[in-house]
Amino acid sequence: MNHFEEFLDQYESLICVSAIKKTSWSFYFVFFIVFPIIFFLLYPMSVQGRRGFFLWLSLIFLALLFVVKIFEKADNLYLLTNKRLLFLEKNKLKYNLSGSISLKKIKKIKKTGYHGISLWLNHKRFDLSKLDDRDLIYQKIIKLKKT
Repeated sequence: MNHFEEFLDQYESLICVSAIKKTSWSFYFVFFIVFPIIFFLLYPMSVQGRRGFFLWLSLIFLALLFVVKIFEKADNLYLLTNKRLLFLEKNKLKYNLSGSISLKKIKKIKKTGYHGISLWLNHKRFDLSKLDDRDLIYQKIIKLKKT
């Protein structure tokens, strides 16, 4: 947890790190539906000559970009400190601070679905979705709000 110190302010301590849950359905969707569809489009497109073949190759390329984007989103993190909640997005090899919420401003907190938490700040609602350890984060935020 020491490599996240650059995102912390003075007198702020890191309490918990939570990763975003990987979506398994999209992986299966791409490999069992999209790639076979593209494969079976090879013959009708190859009848069109070079244009059809290059169109088929571009579909394969787009499907691979979709797969890469899915795996790239899985590296984002939520950091819970004693003062705020930080959202970090991974950009190539480095994490960038994308947003933060002060724990003092949270008026209401509620669990949503199986892996989400909703936070209300005045008249705004923020949803933290696809948390790996939602119950742990929820309990720690409640505990920090009481102190």
